[in-house]
Amino acid sequence: MCMRLCLGETLKKICDDEHMPHIRTVMTWLMTNEHFRGEYQKARAAQAEYLADECLQIADDGSNDTYEAEDGSKKIAHDHIQRSRLRVETRRWAAAQMAPKRWGQQQVQHTGDGGGPLQIIVNVITKALPNQEPIGLPAPEEDDPDTTEH
Repeated sequence: MCMRLCLGETLKKICDDEHMPHIRTVMTWLMTNEHFRGEYQKARAAQAEYLADECLQIADDGSNDTYEAEDGSKKIAHDHIQRSRLRVETRRWAAAQMAPKRWGQQQVQHTGDGGGPLQIIVNVITKALPNQEPIGLPAPEEDDPDTTEH
C-alpha cells in the first residue's frame, strides 16, 4: 500500500482494490498503530515528490495545446490548457498538504530574538576628519560602556 502511495495512487483507489484493506481499516490503523502511521507519513512525503515531478511533466507537455481547424489554421486549445493548469494546481496543493515544509507556501517573518521585535542598532561616527569639526553627537567617554552604541 505504501509503495503504491509513493507512486502517486490515491488512497481511495488503493483501498478499492479487492486485495487491499478497506479505507475504514486504514483510517483505524492510522489512529491506533504508530508504526503504520510512520510508514504512511513517509509514503505521503514520497508521494509529494512524485506529484511535484508530475507537475513538471504536465507543464512541459504542450502536445495538445493547439489543434488544426477545419480550414487548416492552427487554433489554441484553451480547454486543454485550462485542464493542464488545473492538474498542475491540484498536484501542487496536494503536495503542499502532504509535505508542507517542503512544498507549502513559505512565510517569512521578520522578528527579533525569541519572536520579539527587531532591534535596530545605529552606530554614530563622531570622529572628525582632519581640518573639520565633528558632526553629530559628541564622542563617547571611553570608560562609559553605555554610550558606545546609540
